[in-house]
Amino acid sequence: MTTQRPRPRWVTLSLNLLVAAGLIAWVLLLRPLQFGGPVTYVVIHGNSMSPTYQEGDLVVIHQRASYGIGEIVAYRVPEGQVGAGHLVIHRIARGSADSGFAMKGDHNQYEDPWRARAADIVGSSWIAVSSVGRVFVLVRQPIVAAVIAALATLYFLQRRFPLRNPVHKTAPGP
Repeated sequence: MTTQRPRPRWVTLSLNLLVAAGLIAWVLLLRPLQFGGPVTYVVIHGNSMSPTYQEGDLVVIHQRASYGIGEIVAYRVPEGQVGAGHLVIHRIARGSADSGFAMKGDHNQYEDPWRARAADIVGSSWIAVSSVGRVFVLVRQPIVAAVIAALATLYFLQRRFPLRNPVHKTAPGP
């Protein structure tokens, strides 16, 4: 039976510092709006923003004080419109915060049928990661989430209550 040597103290300390730095960066930069943070995560569905974004891309939307023509923003479809409340990611084609913005997908020939007010805009495109959104969509499926939860539970139970190999005593030799 082999025994593992304990990690050197500096390795453990370095790993802890790395994890702490990652958590601090997430809290300050990438925490979602639902947790009081400055960003929203959007997975691209459809081709209205092609070629800029493709189906399954993950776009991190960051809140800003103001928005201008040419910016890609995520906004909620205004109340009273078809699809009210849905989050759409398109480019500001024209308009202003006062009069409302006309929005248009890069692949679309026509502007959206409604005007987004400044209050409807969630934020502007900040970071985009190609195809990563597919993973988010997959994990949100109930069966996949259940399998992940079950595997995590089994892992932590096994760590807490490890399976022990029975010690076989052999009879003394002649």
